[in-house]
Amino acid sequence: MIDWGSVPAYFGGIALVLTLIVLFRDRREKIRAQADRVAAWVQRGRADGELHRVVVKNAGDLPCTDLRIWWTVGYRTPAKLRFSKVFGADTDGHRKPRYEHAVGPGETLVLLETAEDCAVRGLEFTDAAGRQWSRIDARLVRQGTLRRRVRRTWQRLRPG
Repeated sequence: MIDWGSVPAYFGGIALVLTLIVLFRDRREKIRAQADRVAAWVQRGRADGELHRVVVKNAGDLPCTDLRIWWTVGYRTPAKLRFSKVFGADTDGHRKPRYEHAVGPGETLVLLETAEDCAVRGLEFTDAAGRQWSRIDARLVRQGTLRRRVRRTWQRLRPG
């Protein structure tokens, strides 16, 4: 007859798995905590003739460095005007990159003031721990993670 264990052993195994899941989730949230507090957006002028601003804010307690911000200004086809609550007007003009060395804790930078409609398209930065992050269309992604996995896998599979 096969001994399949006891009920307490099953509960112990399930508890161990659940504990590991919670620990990994908490670690991931701790790593993303600073990155979730850095954002760029368009602050639209409220009155006619008031300028629109491209703003970057670091609401965290630590500085972030190597900021790269991309935004579009103007339209190639004005008939495609749509508005987005998060990023400003849906412009299709030329992309304009901007590099900032650092944004301190609690600091807000105004990068551009223009009368034309504009929209933030992307934001890349390095957090205080040296991790690189990208924010594209309100999605935060840690850079280099996939590239590192592919490189490690290739090194394991490579002959020689």
